[in-house]
Amino acid sequence: MEFKSLTPSLYLYMINIINHCLTLKMKFILAIIINILFIVSNINNIFIDAKHCPDLIKTFEQFKEIFNKHYESIEAENVARINFEKSLRYVEANQDMASINHFADLSNEEFRNKYLIKYDDFVMDANMPKYVDPKNLTHCNEFLPKNFPKEFDLRKLKTLSKIYQQGGCSSCWAFAALAAVESAYLASGQNVTELSIQELIDCQTENDGCNGGYIFLALDYVLKHGVLTDKSYPYERITQKCELPKIGKRYHIKNWCLIYNGNHTEEIKQALVNYRTAIPVQIIIKNSQPFFLYNGKSILREDLGQELNVHEVNIVGWGLDNNGIEYWIMRNSWGTSWGDNGYGYIEMNKNLFGIESFPHVVTI
Repeated sequence: MEFKSLTPSLYLYMINIINHCLTLKMKFILAIIINILFIVSNINNIFIDAKHCPDLIKTFEQFKEIFNKHYESIEAENVARINFEKSLRYVEANQDMASINHFADLSNEEFRNKYLIKYDDFVMDANMPKYVDPKNLTHCNEFLPKNFPKEFDLRKLKTLSKIYQQGGCSSCWAFAALAAVESAYLASGQNVTELSIQELIDCQTENDGCNGGYIFLALDYVLKHGVLTDKSYPYERITQKCELPKIGKRYHIKNWCLIYNGNHTEEIKQALVNYRTAIPVQIIIKNSQPFFLYNGKSILREDLGQELNVHEVNIVGWGLDNNGIEYWIMRNSWGTSWGDNGYGYIEMNKNLFGIESFPHVVTI
């Protein structure tokens, strides 16, 4: 017989029966039994709450249970334990900015190798225009500047697909590009399912699959060829030979452009308001630990470090906090246990992480 959770409403119903129909002794015994059943049947909620309230995680055993972690050997688990304890010490010293998440068992080096892109391989810089078709180097806007609201959030407009988890494959370039394509379809009122990250990894051969890539090359591929759904070409988190199925609907875009000149802050805002579509950008992370343990409770206002790591994300809005600090709303591809359910907040108007340097805009 399948045992189902004893819900609060069913719990109260049974208590009511006890109060009205049984003797005092039977009431006492059954009340104890029902309370035990209620606790046992809802034990999973305790772990769910801990996952959504990572401040409750204080031991490696809790971490393993909540994030379903398994290791290949005792040695690997011991290394993960040491990394977790280092992460926990950092979190306890920076509770306003950091929380335990699914990355907490990784060292900084492991994290960079699995989730970020080597700076020298795919960084965008002042030489980028020579690699981009001149028609794509534009302000992306053919409309007059607007009086912008203090806050603008594509999450509230429901023009964003769900947050994805890229896993140990540096495919953030593909996730950022297709998040924009999916967003453009939703903004136009069209239904769109999850698009195929794996097709871009395998078939956009000018990029380097799970070793990194450029957003603009991904968008160029979708412009010229379209892209299948994840159901037709599922995500494997590895680089494979390009083997496209012969059937399956392909999703196309009308155009894309790179904001290269002008006031990027204003143009990013104009593009967000006009197209209501996520804007893919490249960022440079100089200090990886504060970033990968970021909890989304505050605004990222600095990035002090000597590392140079490339990552690609989306700008999906902006806001203003109680201290008058403007910030970008950033969408990531590291799952919902990172940041604020997969989103982060970066101070605006200082080009922190280089987030304002190379915004891309997609239209369908």
